[in-house]
Amino acid sequence: MFSKDQILKPLPESSTLKKKKDIVSLGMITEIDSGEKGITITLTPEKSNDPFISTIKSTIVRIIKDVLGPEAIINEIRVHPRVMVGKQHEKHPDVLPGVSNIIAVASGKGGVGKTTIAVNLAISLARLGYKVGLLDADIFGPSVPKMFNEEKFRPEVTRDEHGDHIVPLTKFGVKVLSTGCFCRSGRSCNLAGSNGFQLP
Repeated sequence: MFSKDQILKPLPESSTLKKKKDIVSLGMITEIDSGEKGITITLTPEKSNDPFISTIKSTIVRIIKDVLGPEAIINEIRVHPRVMVGKQHEKHPDVLPGVSNIIAVASGKGGVGKTTIAVNLAISLARLGYKVGLLDADIFGPSVPKMFNEEKFRPEVTRDEHGDHIVPLTKFGVKVLSTGCFCRSGRSCNLAGSNGFQLP
């Protein structure tokens, strides 16, 4: 076993980058225990979100091993901050106001029944009395219009004080929009806009 002074003496070499002072001078080491299981050190930083804690812990282990040799076993380095700082969750803007739930149907493989599941799920929920919208974002082979037997449907655009709005197809109680509604069968379709390249 090592004495407290043996363990503490080399530790001033451990500094905090933020204050450029060593952890001993800052009073961050509040307890040292050396027993049969090894050395246990308690660190007490000012705040729980101190960004240098991980670096300090690894530096302490390295310095003790370098000075005291391989016989020095670090059992644990505890962290007991003086102040607990909670995580601040950013409030994201409401992407779809008024929408309670979003169900995504996706797959990494084609032809597995994504559209069939999505369409039947949407219609079933509508029959249960829910307000349902179905958005088909498939740019390789959108088949939702075919499933609804509305391959010739082309959405209209309305304008009000809030801007332009695409009017979806309404069928079987489901409001439907698909990339297939904007392209003619068998023809290519240009995607315009800065985010077009981000589509799956």
